Amino acid sequence: MPFGFQIVGPRRSDAFLLRIAKALEEVFARDPELAWPIHDIAHPA
Repeated sequence: MPFGFQIVGPRRSDAFLLRIAKALEEVFARDPELAWPIHDIAHPA
């Protein structure tokens, strides 16, 4: 099931928020149920 996050922080904290987002993506990539699907473009569904 798709889901999303909204990450907010104080003004001028863009770099900090991007580091948080990257860390979340790395953690989710380790879990097969949360990882982005890899589509086989050679054999479309």
